[in-house]
Amino acid sequence: MLIQIKDITKDEIYRLAEITAEGFKNNPGFKLWGEDLASRKYILTQFFNIVLEQLIANNMAYATSENYEGICGFWTKKTRLKLKQKAKLLKLIKYFSFRRLVKLSKQFSGMKRAEHFVKGEKDYLFIFMIVVQEEYRHQGYMRKMMEFLFEEAEKRNVPCILETDSKRNEEIYLHYGMKTVSIQQLTPELTYYILKR
Repeated sequence: MLIQIKDITKDEIYRLAEITAEGFKNNPGFKLWGEDLASRKYILTQFFNIVLEQLIANNMAYATSENYEGICGFWTKKTRLKLKQKAKLLKLIKYFSFRRLVKLSKQFSGMKRAEHFVKGEKDYLFIFMIVVQEEYRHQGYMRKMMEFLFEEAEKRNVPCILETDSKRNEEIYLHYGMKTVSIQQLTPELTYYILKR
């Protein structure tokens, strides 16, 4: 069983954002988020800090234990980011050059997001983030989180969806029983995989 992340300080949320950013900084979809790994991790930390605040407020952020070996968060149709949080995310623009913003916009302009593949559903469980700290990998924490998320989706009687920009990650999610519903070649270097269960 996972623990719900709640009643933590802003500093603790920021620490979790740093852990999450560390897990995502090498993903192909985030290559344009900084000139180098350090700046990319900093910008991603700001991003995940905003998102984690929302996930925690909606009781949708979980960890494998108080040691945070693994952290995951999801949202549903009703609890996805609101206008206020999206406005906060717009403040991140200051970290991007105009050229990078144009590249990012082009990169994702034709993408169909995971929600597109559950349009007819009343609700869904969208796995927004799932990360295991490097020193805790290959110890069963990913399985623990995936099983929990699948159980949550089953309790709600809704499909479970996610997006990934890594073939390796796609294979991991396939191993846990998800099915690929879309493969989108956004650029020669970037492929997005949409999975559902």
